[in-house]
Amino acid sequence: MRITRARFAIVAAVILILFSAGRQRAFAADGDLDPSFGTGGQVQTDFNHSTDIAYAVAIQPDGKIVVVGTTYTDNDYSKEDFAVARYNTNGTLDTTFGVNGRVTTDFPGLAAVASSVVIQPDGKIVAVGSVRGSNGLSQISVTRLNRDGSLDTTFNRTGSVTIKVGAQAYGGTVALQPDGKIVAGGWSFAGPNGGVLARYDSGGTLDPTFGTGGTVTTFAGSSPVSTFTASAKL
Repeated sequence: MRITRARFAIVAAVILILFSAGRQRAFAADGDLDPSFGTGGQVQTDFNHSTDIAYAVAIQPDGKIVVVGTTYTDNDYSKEDFAVARYNTNGTLDTTFGVNGRVTTDFPGLAAVASSVVIQPDGKIVAVGSVRGSNGLSQISVTRLNRDGSLDTTFNRTGSVTIKVGAQAYGGTVALQPDGKIVAGGWSFAGPNGGVLARYDSGGTLDPTFGTGGTVTTFAGSSPVSTFTASAKL
């Protein structure tokens, strides 16, 4: 009987040691790069031997990762385009999306930067950012892509819409309402100054029941008011 108890004590001690070691390894792994993703937990994507900058990310229900930003060549900011890339869960580019996992949206005569992205329940991708003309003035722009990365022509017939708010405005965030309406948030200055919200129906038309003609600008003296929190909570 003593031998049985001794063996039981040894086995229990081994289990306790292994459990403690496992907990230590688990805690040590928190925050470490995931070696199963890309190369050592990192992925770099080139669009066309260009300068590519990521600004926002969204996760699809299937775990695929959508990243939006801007791409341009020869340090020429006037040729910036919306850039979108989609990755599989292991960090490889999703070749079913766009051209080998990448999509570039050109706004003729305008420089464009995508700053925020959200995934609709039907899988369509909505990106919000800004477009800038040769005069240096910017306006908020919204683009919607189909699941395969093609422009969704049911959205404003072209897949994109630009909203003019004052002399200059920048898009910074986007959120979806339960009824499918799209809310874009940003800020405006050079008359008027303030945080901006714009609401679109699912077809890309400004919602006239929201604010003034579909937009709301919030003032705080002479400084813009960020509307990111308000739009993100919708």
